[in-house]
Amino acid sequence: MNNGYHKLFSGFLMILIDINIGSFDIIPDIIGYLLVFYGLGMLNQETDIPSFRVARVFSFWMALLAGYAIIMDTLGLIQSFAFQSYLAMILTTLGELLLVVYMYHGMETHMILQNDELLASRFGRESRLYAIIQGISLIAMSFSINLTQEKYGFFIIILVVIGIIMYIRILINLHTIKKYFENKPLDIME
Repeated sequence: MNNGYHKLFSGFLMILIDINIGSFDIIPDIIGYLLVFYGLGMLNQETDIPSFRVARVFSFWMALLAGYAIIMDTLGLIQSFAFQSYLAMILTTLGELLLVVYMYHGMETHMILQNDELLASRFGRESRLYAIIQGISLIAMSFSINLTQEKYGFFIIILVVIGIIMYIRILINLHTIKKYFENKPLDIME
């Protein structure tokens, strides 16, 4: 069980870390999303919690969008196709929102099955918080197309900071559940 959560933690960490040399991304997001996809598959197989299966679909969707972004960036077409880039940003935010909410719901359900109401409640709150903050960001993003260049740059910086904070919260919660199963005796997990 811990292996699935370990893959999720590693995948989200790779997505958060963005190291570039010029325009080349050393750790492309697609690798992180594929690790998340693999981890969710392991968790779904071990627990049979439907939320993990749904989150897995969204992680695959995110991997496809990350691949699309790599192709567009490599070909230098991102600036040429501003509307497509904007649409990809909206679809990425929506896909990530659904991925994380379903993942948190699966974690909450998993903790309920483990009779740990404290962690179940924590993951439920995190799910709602993430959905509200990212939902507001998504709505605000749809209006950002009307902003001037200067205001748009400021808006993007705010979204990036909020995104980093939310990713750090995800990593903290995944670390918590990973440690939970590392310390749990095997016979109780079955």
